[in-house]
Amino acid sequence: MAKITTALAAEFKQVFTQEPQADGGYPVVASAGQMTLYVELYDSVTNTLLPRVIDPEADNRGLAGVASSVTNKVAADQILRRWADTLRKHLEAVQPPPGNATPAVN
Repeated sequence: MAKITTALAAEFKQVFTQEPQADGGYPVVASAGQMTLYVELYDSVTNTLLPRVIDPEADNRGLAGVASSVTNKVAADQILRRWADTLRKHLEAVQPPPGNATPAVN
């Protein structure tokens, strides 16, 4: 069953990529897609749930942009860096990083 599923998926991709482009038709491009960050942070001493974050993000180029493995990686990296930067800023607002005396003000 897995072999059939894999073969059918490959055939689907081939047909749905080639047919729209036939005879000078429509170029088929892809995006980095979408991903969702789901994070739960707990207090390590009390095991109390602090925040829960659910943040869906998508590559905004959609079908209009030209995509490749390089541009898809760039789009994914931008989303991941945005999530990491947001987390750092929120952590700094409640607990200064080691070596800083006061919480950051945004």
